[in-house]
Amino acid sequence: MQKYAFVADYIRVYALYNYGGVYLDSDVELKKSLTPFLNHSFFISQTRGKWLHVAPDCYGAMKGHPLLKEMLDFYRNHHFKDSNGKLDETWVGIRFSQMIKKLYNIEFHNKINSPVLLPNNGSIYPTYYFELEKYGKINFATHYCTGSWAGKKYQLEKYLANCYDSCRNKTKIIENKIDGLKYDFTIQIELYSLFLILFCDIILKISNIRFNKMRKKKY
Repeated sequence: MQKYAFVADYIRVYALYNYGGVYLDSDVELKKSLTPFLNHSFFISQTRGKWLHVAPDCYGAMKGHPLLKEMLDFYRNHHFKDSNGKLDETWVGIRFSQMIKKLYNIEFHNKINSPVLLPNNGSIYPTYYFELEKYGKINFATHYCTGSWAGKKYQLEKYLANCYDSCRNKTKIIENKIDGLKYDFTIQIELYSLFLILFCDIILKISNIRFNKMRKKKY
């Protein structure tokens, strides 16, 4: 069974523990310089959606950070198959959150709106810092969650969620520009934007499939 993304989970932790630095997933777009965060011993943000875990798709750490050592020790000692041969596919963000609770006794029950400080000048930031743009909030990086390591079903769900989040952000801008905008009108804008994005994407995919078929017939 090829699960290379889980190998990458270990490698990213190993690299930062031994050398220090900043890690970015390949589907993360930097919007602003991360220089303001380089004075931290460790920095990360919460993930998007309903989840309360941290999101290790954009994070940084100094060399030898104790949280990364905990992660490495876990990976070295954990058996990823149970007695029935079932693979443990727990997401790395959950692993990080478990280690943060173990080391610092910090556990989230709600979304945070301001940084949460860790010992030795570490910090956990709100989602909109490194995960997802939010109207009126500063955003340093956006994670597009392409999910190339996952199945097609997961990728489709993520794509739809990203479309919806994008529509909501655009709607917030409209809300702030138009006085007296009614709530039910806001819902209509969200749905219209979502279906418009999906329709355009479907048309592009169909066009691409037809083009590829024509090219194969030609050559």
